[in-house]
Amino acid sequence: MQFVKALVIGMGILILCGLALLVYGFMTQFGKGEEKQPSSSALAPAIGGFGETALTLDAAEAIEAVIPSGNRIIIRTNLGDGRTRLRVLDVETGKEMGSVLIQNAP
Repeated sequence: MQFVKALVIGMGILILCGLALLVYGFMTQFGKGEEKQPSSSALAPAIGGFGETALTLDAAEAIEAVIPSGNRIIIRTNLGDGRTRLRVLDVETGKEMGSVLIQNAP
């Protein structure tokens, strides 16, 4: 009977040690996950200003959304005839890198 008591106590101690190690592992992994994701304030000093730049829109074209994506800005515009244009701008230079015209199939 004493052998069974000792076995139960030993297994209980092993379970507590295992839980402690599990909590320690979660805490160390949680801390590493936060370091991998840079905050927007951490990126701000690395981006230099480019002054003022002009983006010319067509007469019926209207901006629907501005989407930041890393060191790029994507501007979605509605052309007024059911088509949409995505313009990709470089954040560092302010220049348009290209555009994509989205239209429905005939």
